[in-house]
Amino acid sequence: MAVVLSSKPGTVAIIGGEDGDEAALPGRVTLDGFVAATVIIRDAKYHQETNQQFQSSLEDTIYMYVFGDKMGSITLMGFIFGANCPSGGTSGIEYVLDYYKANRASQRPTAVIVMVGDTKISGFLTAMDIGMEDPESRINRFSFNVSTLPDSDGSAT
Repeated sequence: MAVVLSSKPGTVAIIGGEDGDEAALPGRVTLDGFVAATVIIRDAKYHQETNQQFQSSLEDTIYMYVFGDKMGSITLMGFIFGANCPSGGTSGIEYVLDYYKANRASQRPTAVIVMVGDTKISGFLTAMDIGMEDPESRINRFSFNVSTLPDSDGSAT
């Protein structure tokens, strides 16, 4: 029996359409300059809230005072593979570490851009986390936290 797909733990091969063909993707989240083939973003969480205070008064009256918007946060989570198939190259962990070192808020004077579909959100890369997902197949996980800037229309630009 012929082996159609073989497995090499910790590696990933890119199988897909032509360059720029993203028709099969249900949604698109990208981080400014983060394009390694050995790393996949699998989840994104966006949190934004207002800065407000509630004051209770007599006869069940409640007053709300709004002081604008707080900074928000985007958490990007994904998987890290060992190396790009077939020629090796930079491992996914090295790529994630290098990206964080170069783009973290203490090193980069400008905001990073997170694109959620066609919506641009600006913020600062403030945290990174790397952990083991599946030791047998050498797949790790990572997360980045981006502290986002509020805007007057409720979105960050």
